[in-house]
Amino acid sequence: MNKTTWLRILVNLAGAGAIAALIWFAGPWVSVGGIYPLEDTDHRIVAMLLEFVLVAGIAVYRFSQRRKGAERIALGLSADDSDAPVLAGRMREALGVLRGMRGGRANYLYDLPWYVLIGPPGSGKTTALVNSGLEFPLAKGVTPGAVAGTGGTRYCDWWFTKEAVLIDTAGRYTTQDSDAKADQKSWLSFLALLKRNRPRQPINGVLVAISVEDLLTLDDKDVTAHAAAIKARLIELHTQLKVDFPVYVIFTKADLVIGFSEFFRNLDEAGRAQVWGTTFQTMDKTKSMLGDADHEFESLVLRLNMNIPSRLAEEKDPEVRVLLFGFPAQVEALRPRIIGFLNKIFDPQYYPVNAALRGYYFTSGTQQGTPIDQLLGALVKGFGGEAVGRPAYSGQGKSFFLTDLIKKVVIGEAGWVSSVRANRIATTMAFVGLAAVASLIAGAWWISYSNTRDEIAQSEDAVVKYHTLAAGVGRSNTVMDRDLGKVLPALHALRFLPDGFADHALSQPRPRAWGLSQTERLESAAETAYGTGLERMFRPRLVFRLEEQIEEHPDDPAYLLEALKVYLMLGGLQTVDRRLVTNWVTRDWSENLYPGPKNSDGRKELEEHLAAMLDLETGHDSFVSLNGPLVERTQATLTRVDVAQRAYQLLAARAKASLREDWTAVQNGGAGASLIFEDPNETIRVPYFYTKAGFVQAFLERLPGIQEEMTRDRSVLGPTGVEPAVSAQFDHLQQNLVDIYTKAFIGAWNEAIGKLRIRRLTEGRPTYPLLAAAASSNSPISRILESIRDETSLEGLEPVDLAQASGTLPAPAKITGASGETAARMIATALRPYHQLVSDEQGQRPIDGVLSQLNEIHADLSSFATKTTKATELSKKLSSEVAKLKSDGASLPQPFQRMIEKTADDVARETGNFGATQAVLDLRDTITFTCRDRIATKYPFARGADQEVTLDDFAKMFGPKGAIDRFVNEYVSGAADINRPGWKWRQDSALAKQLAPDALANFERAAEIRDAFFSANPASPGFSIGVTPPPNPAAKIDIDGTAIAGQPKESASTSVQWPGAAEDHRASISFAPAGRAIASMERTGVWSLYRLLDAGRTNSDGTVTTFSLGGQDLRYRFSSSAIRNPLNISRLRSFQCPDGG
Repeated sequence: MNKTTWLRILVNLAGAGAIAALIWFAGPWVSVGGIYPLEDTDHRIVAMLLEFVLVAGIAVYRFSQRRKGAERIALGLSADDSDAPVLAGRMREALGVLRGMRGGRANYLYDLPWYVLIGPPGSGKTTALVNSGLEFPLAKGVTPGAVAGTGGTRYCDWWFTKEAVLIDTAGRYTTQDSDAKADQKSWLSFLALLKRNRPRQPINGVLVAISVEDLLTLDDKDVTAHAAAIKARLIELHTQLKVDFPVYVIFTKADLVIGFSEFFRNLDEAGRAQVWGTTFQTMDKTKSMLGDADHEFESLVLRLNMNIPSRLAEEKDPEVRVLLFGFPAQVEALRPRIIGFLNKIFDPQYYPVNAALRGYYFTSGTQQGTPIDQLLGALVKGFGGEAVGRPAYSGQGKSFFLTDLIKKVVIGEAGWVSSVRANRIATTMAFVGLAAVASLIAGAWWISYSNTRDEIAQSEDAVVKYHTLAAGVGRSNTVMDRDLGKVLPALHALRFLPDGFADHALSQPRPRAWGLSQTERLESAAETAYGTGLERMFRPRLVFRLEEQIEEHPDDPAYLLEALKVYLMLGGLQTVDRRLVTNWVTRDWSENLYPGPKNSDGRKELEEHLAAMLDLETGHDSFVSLNGPLVERTQATLTRVDVAQRAYQLLAARAKASLREDWTAVQNGGAGASLIFEDPNETIRVPYFYTKAGFVQAFLERLPGIQEEMTRDRSVLGPTGVEPAVSAQFDHLQQNLVDIYTKAFIGAWNEAIGKLRIRRLTEGRPTYPLLAAAASSNSPISRILESIRDETSLEGLEPVDLAQASGTLPAPAKITGASGETAARMIATALRPYHQLVSDEQGQRPIDGVLSQLNEIHADLSSFATKTTKATELSKKLSSEVAKLKSDGASLPQPFQRMIEKTADDVARETGNFGATQAVLDLRDTITFTCRDRIATKYPFARGADQEVTLDDFAKMFGPKGAIDRFVNEYVSGAADINRPGWKWRQDSALAKQLAPDALANFERAAEIRDAFFSANPASPGFSIGVTPPPNPAAKIDIDGTAIAGQPKESASTSVQWPGAAEDHRASISFAPAGRAIASMERTGVWSLYRLLDAGRTNSDGTVTTFSLGGQDLRYRFSSSAIRNPLNISRLRSFQCPDGG
């Protein structure tokens, strides 16, 4: 026996002696139900003997178990299995070496991670290990000739490095094709032994080795058989060991891909040690990443292609350059085989275990054999040629891509495997069995035992029910959802376990237990189980939800601060504020996750679980791990926001949550506010926080508390909370907070006031109710201004008495901003223009003068509408009143200045509408009807008319100061621009809207007629024209007695007066050529000249007329000194009598 064994014996003897001394000296004082069983000396001696026998028995049992522990594999193998003795010997040797390496520690089986290598025979598992570059300090004790032999591993070899234990299994254990029954039994017994020797974590992973040579040379049937065998072994590993482990697939003998050695021969030792392959990037240990395998393979080929230029530049040998260039294509040709092989093993549809593919890799242990040219081989097969042999490798003894794969990837992820979970039902059954044995020994305590048994049975049934309800949610180590609904049944079962948490408040009397009652233990276990269930199922989902909320509000510092506090509290990093946590979580349930009456029962149950979780907190480390990067990002976000700004946002949010009444224009402007203002109820609102009550109750009174809260919450900011810039913010917190609040207060009122929009007060003719409401003594305008003054005049409101009485508020003089002024003073200064409008006694205030002016306008408009006063006089008076209203309104602050100006424009427009209406009436009375009767239907305005317009009617209608001229001067000149040709209505002209569209054009034509006919004599139409005859003596024209004969040559014009002095008005033209009959035409009447011109062909401006007589065209020229040519008949004909619209 070694020193360790002797020391263990001495310790056991010392412990047994101590217990014996305790029995001897303290035994007489032990009482059980009033009986002292160890009071007698003989009884104590018997008890000590029993104690020594028990200690010795335990020691012998433990020694036997340790001695036989390494031989369990042999016991697990069947008698007819020829591998059993060898495997047992290897196991004993391996465990002995491992125990020696770890100094004989009790947990030596778990000090190093264990990995199992599986794969078909000849796949290179052992070769990969020996040539991996790992250190095997004890290799001489474990299969020293594993690599040198050509037959591979016969049984299983144990390889020890400083970092891990690698179990190299025989290839036949994987394929089980030599003696299937024996190999299967040996394999399963080997797994059973692993589980017995390392029950908590039998292995840390599995390495699957398959040679590239096999994939290239074997037919599909053999490859499929290998894949099926490997999949079967993986499933058996998962099923037997009951752990979720990673699987690393290693494609060995990659050097047999032609070009491999040439492509990688430039690598130094460090380059050959690196990994060539893919480790899937996922944190979900059970997620199948097989779908990414093809893409990752493509990436490997892409990286090879990227290295081609540099390798070609380094290599001079043409043959080698050809191999280099073709190597990526050779690797790409492997893809169908590689991916197909992985799919055959790990296809999720046919691979129902959580031994997930972690990655796949390519390695080369030694370079031996003949490289395989896949592309040339394919061509040879396709064209029936003969393959050209390649020289075989002689074996360089270099390993490629093994060292880092084993050390950094495989061993580096030793923690990826899960652990076997303890079986609570077995523990409970053991307890029941112990109680049964105790009841048999102590028959006198049968009644107590019976009662206890019933309690335990009930607990057991409840536990079974719980496990049924918790299937899929109660045992998961990872929570990735916030769905509390699916864990409610399981939590309910835990809460109502017999003698559990829900029964504590009942305090019912229990039967006498006679010393065997397990109620307290059941209560403790039930409470512990409930607490654990809450920690495993309830708290993680609360934390997950908080992470969601934090992620969803990255730009809301006030929200983030509260959320982060609760998050840290639930994660055990902050002292729990029960009220804060409860309010936060329950509000989220009622508003977001489980709103409405239909979820009220569920919310109540959740609240009970939340309260229980907070009650059962014991101060132990949290069962959940917080998201460190999320915490850091949130802390950084919070520090980017000024402390005073965060404090202000908290105060504002709490003021809003208080549901106190906001200031609204419709409420404070009286009943008329909704009548004269646009949408006051919806848009014109000032939050409670910025009212007088809010200033005192939500700001001043809470100012000391928010400063203390900010200081307390400083720890939530983590290391950033003590940076100099942040410290400076805390030093000036009050001043900055006062400035922020003051600015927001002023902004809120300016925004609300700026939204005031007055309606058109001239609606509702003739009573104008809106204008009457605005001008009344109880005007909404004055009431809103008074309310603004009352709510924003805050000086003197700072609660001096309250501050002195409570001792919590600072003195008013100290509640200042950075400028040294108080918030009330700054607010009053900013809003003083509104205060001044209602600063004097009623009736003498600036706003009262404006309202009085509105009242006068209302009275005059009403009179205008009802025609109780002469329209012309009222129109002038209203114009004067509008001008004064605009003048008075110009001194008002916005938006009241804008409101008064708009009202003035509306009144002016309304007055204009009245004038336009009167104008239309006058137009029809004085012009339209007369014009249609005496002008429009007679000549010359109607070309074919027999009746003619008399000169008197013509002068009354078109002459200066005639009907049309008077109307234009009175009504049109002010509503249109008539100072240039092409008259145009002025913008928003009321008259234009009430006249016909062509009325203005006809007024302009009437003015042109006036200028043409009345330039010589305003009282009567007439004009003088010059007539130039054609150069033809036979032609003659006579106009009202003035005869003009043609001359042989072009002659000067002859002046003719129209109308002529003769009472018999005539106009004629004749043509009397020599020797031919005379041709002539004649027209009579005052407009005879125009009728004669109508018989000829006159040009567009009326200056030339051609007559056809006796087969001859006679061309006469007419000229006039008038502003407009009076002979332009088209102007007369285009005129139409103007009318209303």
